[in-house]
Amino acid sequence: MHDNVLTPDVLKAAISLFEGNEANALNWLNQPAIALGGMKPVDADPSDVIKLIGQIEMGIYS
Repeated sequence: MHDNVLTPDVLKAAISLFEGNEANALNWLNQPAIALGGMKPVDADPSDVIKLIGQIEMGIYS
């Protein structure tokens, strides 16, 4: 658990994923993600979130 500490890299990657829409990015970061074991991205290890965002951008869903 990372106590809702949002790193600049994670925020930047999430905003990029949502094509500059910060509100959508923040919403996504605060929703449970199956790929993160049901954790919210804001609570997950930042490197795992960055990896997940990269997989989403590449179309990898497993």
